[in-house]
Amino acid sequence: MAVDLALDASAKPDVLQQLREAATSLGYETVAWERQVHGRVGKQHACPAPARLRPAAAPEAGAAQPRPQLTRITLVIERLDQLQDVGAANVVLAGYDLVAVVPQTEEVLARCCAQPVMSAIDVISLPMEHRLPYALSPSLLRKAARAGIHFEIRYSHVLRDSNTRRHLIANALGLVRAAPLRSLIITSGAEGDAKLRAVEDVAHLATLFHLSVRQARRCFTVHARATIERAAARRARQGGPNA
Repeated sequence: MAVDLALDASAKPDVLQQLREAATSLGYETVAWERQVHGRVGKQHACPAPARLRPAAAPEAGAAQPRPQLTRITLVIERLDQLQDVGAANVVLAGYDLVAVVPQTEEVLARCCAQPVMSAIDVISLPMEHRLPYALSPSLLRKAARAGIHFEIRYSHVLRDSNTRRHLIANALGLVRAAPLRSLIITSGAEGDAKLRAVEDVAHLATLFHLSVRQARRCFTVHARATIERAAARRARQGGPNA
């Protein structure tokens, strides 16, 4: 069962529907619709209504039934004070199935790999489309992995310009060396169906990151499902609306 935990939710409903249908046809049974927030979290960032964020059309006779669709909020964090919003008591974050962070500095990354932040997030997504502004510490990433945090590689960056592709490959290689393989997930980060690839194509594309095809498959199946399960357990502990 293939999973894509990062489909862009910012498009118009008809584009979202096309994206969902493309994901299904390419072999993804579960997807997460992602909303990105830069800086502090406010009430305006509350999870949109399911009809807006989880597009679904009535299946035609004989067609496959709609698959599970999740919601995700991704916080792009540049300063330590912005992490004040990341906690179990934040009602905005509690409205999403998955919570991810993009640490822009070494200090923010270190804080995201420590408590209490680790108890409030599920995914750490490094800004791999650019040259990373910090080195990756294997001991720090292993600590986060032991707590159940997963680290994300977005393959759609490979499909952009050559500079972005070069940075993504170099950063992904660094992450594969530094983090336990069980903690890696691969997502698309697709803004439209043109950036989606079939599951077997993704598995072979990930060999660019020195993953075997088998290891790559686990990143968007076994590891991705583990991310969902951990998020569900976190919400249950916190008593969120999606628990």
